This record gives sequence, C-alpha cells and structure tokens, in this order.
Amino acid sequence: MGNTVENERARANDAQTLEQLNRSYVRAALASDVRWFDEHLAACFMASSPDGSLEERAGFLSRIGRPNPSKDMAAVDTRIRIVGEVGIIDSGFRYTKPDGQEGVGHYTDVYGFLGGRWQCVSAHFALRPAPPQTGATKTADVTTGAPSAPDGATLADLNHHYIRSVQESDVRWFEANLAPEFVNGNADGSFSDRAAFIAVMGKPSPVSKLRAEDVRIQVVGDIGIIHARTAYTKPDGAAGAGRYTDIWWRAAGRWRCVSAHVTRG
Repeated sequence: MGNTVENERARANDAQTLEQLNRSYVRAALASDVRWFDEHLAACFMASSPDGSLEERAGFLSRIGRPNPSKDMAAVDTRIRIVGEVGIIDSGFRYTKPDGQEGVGHYTDVYGFLGGRWQCVSAHFALRPAPPQTGATKTADVTTGAPSAPDGATLADLNHHYIRSVQESDVRWFEANLAPEFVNGNADGSFSDRAAFIAVMGKPSPVSKLRAEDVRIQVVGDIGIIHARTAYTKPDGAAGAGRYTDIWWRAAGRWRCVSAHVTRG
C-alpha cells in the first residue's frame, strides 16, 4: 500500500516532470554533465546516433563526458505523451555548429516509470540534413532488459510484420497494431500522428527490398524496446541504410506500438 501511494504522488505531475527532465537532458548534453545522465538513464538505456550507430549506456556516458563542440543547443516544438508507464518526448532541436552555422535535428526520448521514478530507456536523435549512415554497422551489445522467451518471440514477430507491412503497404496490420497514441518520427524531421502515418503507409513504398538487420529487443516491465537497422534499395537502384527505434506498450495482455523513430541516410 505504501509503495502504491508513493507512486501515485510521484506520478501526480507526470507531464511537468517529463518536461523538466527534457530541459535537463538538453542542458546536460551541452554541458557534458555525466553525473546527470548517470542518475537518470535506466540500466537498459541505448541511444541511436545520427550516423546510424547504436550505443549502450556505458558507451553513451563515455562519449557524453567529452566536451561538446556544439553551442546554444535548445529543444524546439517539444511534444510530451504519456501512455501507461511510458513517457515519450518528441522534439526538434537547434544548435550552433563549431563553424558558427545553425544546425537542426529531431529526437525521440522514451522514459519508463521504473522504481518509482521516470528513467530514460531509449534515445533516438537525427540531424537535418541526414548524414550518411556510416555507423550503421556499429552496434552495442544488449546487456540488460533481455526479454523472456515468449515476449522475445512475440516482439520479434511484431517487428517482422511491421517491416513487411511498410514494404507491402499493409494498412490493416497497422490499424490493428498501432496504439491510438502512436506517433512516428519521420526521416525528414517531421512527426506524424497515427492517422497521418497510416495514410502514408497506404501508398506504395518508394523503396524496395526493405529488411531489418541487427534487431535488438529489450523488455522492461510492460515496455518493449526494439532497436534495429534497415537495408533497402532506393528508387534509383542504389543501396540505402538506416536505423529505427520502436517502442511497444503491453496493456491488457497485448502489445501495441506507441512510438517509432526512423533515420535514413
């Protein structure tokens, strides 16, 4: 009973808490504040970087501790959603490059309400224009959040059909498996709600031979996290590569996708 009351108090102002965490995340990234990240990143945390590489928690902390060459970083048009015990922050950002020019990008950070507080479980950020996916084959080992055999099989199957449905424009599958709160972070830097995403999925895919590679599945409570890279053929016949992060939430015994963020180079 005591833990329930404490959790209810901790969650009384979820949106404000996540808004403050988002501001602090951006500040800490700019200031190379490793202590803040060490306190607020979950053990299962993984980050997808603009070059297509995937970092686990320790690698991210090591990198974030180095001086940031960018200046004046600020979040723009931030949107916060809460689905059960999942907090999702979709946002654009701007910054000043070392050469003084302005840079822009977008990110999706996902928080889980774990151990009585919000902890960041996943980050996916991209720059505009998108750089080549030179790090697409650089991936981190999954050391925490390993799913049970049933959960792993279920999420692997959902991931397979997600990719298949993108390639085949299978709108019915998305209608059945996307949560009402679903938002997609698009490769061009925009964000699409469920209806807009499904409308786009209903059109023929501009790429062919789309496939997922190096799929990493984690489960923390009722949160399913899938990191993977993509390979495909562009309309001009050239090979393409990218990365995505999908977040699934289990409610009433069923997994539904609440968030997706796609990077293509």
